[in-house]
Amino acid sequence: MACRNRGIGFTCMAEGSGISYLEPSDLYALFGNALDNAIEATEVLPAPDKKQISLTVRRIEDFYSVHLQNYTQHRLVMAGGLPQTSKENKLEHGFGARSMQLLVEKYGGEITFYQDGDVVNVYLLLPCRAPET
Repeated sequence: MACRNRGIGFTCMAEGSGISYLEPSDLYALFGNALDNAIEATEVLPAPDKKQISLTVRRIEDFYSVHLQNYTQHRLVMAGGLPQTSKENKLEHGFGARSMQLLVEKYGGEITFYQDGDVVNVYLLLPCRAPET
């Protein structure tokens, strides 16, 4: 609904039963941060054909691959492998990507942010089952 209300096309192909071990609050925070960032970058685009977000979750052997892709009009500024906020108030913004990184690492996974032209890609790799503690 958040995408529809902003005129953003949202495509989701997801089969994530193997990551159901994630705590619900962590799952919500992880996908919520990723989608909030994508919506924020996409809703300001002037070209309607660029107002698209794609989310794919699929199993690859013993891992789940999560790929979120959206258009943007800004170049990502990276530091330590994480995109930095473009907002002026750095004290109140810029924690989403770091939060996502910490959550993915908590479950033994990896996260990568990558920009190719005007397309931002977020890749997550999560084990199919909870890591041994």
